[in-house]
Amino acid sequence: MFNPNLEKEKAKIAAKLLPELLESRRTKKEIASILGVSERSARAYVSNTAKKIPILAHSQTIGYKKFKNDEDIEDAIATVMESRSRRKELLEREKPLLKALKQRGIQL
Repeated sequence: MFNPNLEKEKAKIAAKLLPELLESRRTKKEIASILGVSERSARAYVSNTAKKIPILAHSQTIGYKKFKNDEDIEDAIATVMESRSRRKELLEREKPLLKALKQRGIQL
């Protein structure tokens, strides 16, 4: 059964541990195992952490890692470029939906 207080505690623990865990590259499976959560939760915790500290993750590598030094610049650039590409793709996918809603008198 879902316990919101337990989930909040897990999120707090993840927020404290992830910056240190991501000093080296870790897969979501490893993170999930260390934190004792599902891979989906691990991915969500990494996403929240990446809003506060620079996290590297792109299709040419496996896992997540904190951006620490000049050796990570190529990975940082690849991460940003993929993020921009995904954002562009999502905006393109919105267009037909927005058009269909507009035809029904709904403006977002």
